[in-house]
Amino acid sequence: GYRLVSVDAETADGTVKVLMAGNGVLPPLSQLEARARSLLFNHRLEVKVINAESFTVEPSIAPPKGRS
Repeated sequence: GYRLVSVDAETADGTVKVLMAGNGVLPPLSQLEARARSLLFNHRLEVKVINAESFTVEPSIAPPKGRS
């Protein structure tokens, strides 16, 4: 029940930051790190998790007034 919300790979120290949101049982973060390590070329991985029943991401740019 978790999904990827954002990835920030442009950090000063080279850390890849991952934000996940969802609910239910979260697998151990060590499993995620181990699975992602080869894809990240051994960069440090920082994972942040938001436990939420419903999670929505608002668009960063609102449409002009009068349009939808």
